[in-house]
Amino acid sequence: MFEGTWLVMLREDYVFAEEMGGGEKVCGCALAENTADFFLLGNSFLRGYYSIHSLSDGYLGIVPHTHSTKPFAVKSNPTTSPPLPPPQQHMHTWITISLISLLWFLFISLFFHRWMVVSMKIEVFVACLIWGVLTIALLFVMVFVVAPALNAVFSGGEVFPAI
Repeated sequence: MFEGTWLVMLREDYVFAEEMGGGEKVCGCALAENTADFFLLGNSFLRGYYSIHSLSDGYLGIVPHTHSTKPFAVKSNPTTSPPLPPPQQHMHTWITISLISLLWFLFISLFFHRWMVVSMKIEVFVACLIWGVLTIALLFVMVFVVAPALNAVFSGGEVFPAI
């Protein structure tokens, strides 16, 4: 935490593999002891962030770059733990959910709505209300049940971990 703001430093930022002469590999750590009254934030800390310096205003801005896995800096109370990063979302999860949503919309608009209005003799307003409620229910199931399960499947993890 730096002046009430959590800044993330991932393990990949300070632990690295280095190849020595003769092909030998060693594990290195990019942290060093500091006995000064200040902290020096170097490459290990700034990896994944853009930093903006303004000496005239006494300003240092830190923002994750486009390809960074680090979250934005978050203001927080010093007694709280750091904010949890958002869960990693797999691209195939959202492609699958988009296809299911598209198929649902086509089914509703091409068949279900017509069947309700023509065969069941339900008024258009009531039919729209029914399929609106069904669509919202499907949305909740997709976001809270299907998306986490698909993320686990596409990430190679357990779909429903043991409690």
